[in-house]
Amino acid sequence: FGGSTKTAAPVVPATVQASVPLREQVGPSCSLYALGMIMDYWHKKDPRNPTAHILAGDANDKFQRRCNFDATSDELMMDVAMGWGITCKGEIWFWENMAELAVHYGYKASVYDAGTMADLYAALDAGHPVLVPYDASPARGERKPGKFGGEHAHAAVIQGYFDDDQGVRWLVAKQSGGRPTSMLGRGEEDFVWRADDFDASWHQLTKSRSKKGWVLPAALQDRLMELGDMDFDTGKVQFDVRDLYMGKAVEIVPPGEKLVGGRPVEARQAAASA
Repeated sequence: FGGSTKTAAPVVPATVQASVPLREQVGPSCSLYALGMIMDYWHKKDPRNPTAHILAGDANDKFQRRCNFDATSDELMMDVAMGWGITCKGEIWFWENMAELAVHYGYKASVYDAGTMADLYAALDAGHPVLVPYDASPARGERKPGKFGGEHAHAAVIQGYFDDDQGVRWLVAKQSGGRPTSMLGRGEEDFVWRADDFDASWHQLTKSRSKKGWVLPAALQDRLMELGDMDFDTGKVQFDVRDLYMGKAVEIVPPGEKLVGGRPVEARQAAASA
């Protein structure tokens, strides 16, 4: 990582503040599966808390960890998101929509528009896992926070933090795009990242990948095209994602739990645009 020391990741403590069950994604749907992990976390604490599957095949794929529990709703998350016109294949552009999906299934949710590490620690101290974007190393099985300008934006759940013997602060995360390549003390599920590496990655998300043939969700086309920059020589389009991803986070809690911070999000109105 640019500028950071190559300190080996330590063993994860036996317990972390908000350890979520892993789900592994299908297609470009990291945000949806990350939301599913947080729903599973609360459902595991109290089966009355809802959880949902992303795709129809999830129910039959517990071995591959596409789900952990039977869904409490018949509505697939992908179907809801596509019905709202906010995704084509599972990709989510606006993090407000992630909060709206959580609210749709019966949770309370808030968006941090300019999140800080202090915000993350406060939520984790309350036992609340946090959904975040960051720039991920493209190597499957690594997915370490990197500085790629936003071109490898990915979603993760921050589920805990701790300090090692040298006073270095580490984050414990799960993400749905593959498991770590090494054992980290609690099985091959948890990722351990230096907190300053994540923070730098989280706050440098500026541009999407540049490519041809973007397929944009129907409800978002006008807003996204305002953020697009086309190279007329190549026909490729790149989007300015600073206001979409940089420093964003979503906190999600069941109705009886108090949100620690962020901007509370209300239920989506039937005729609302994204």
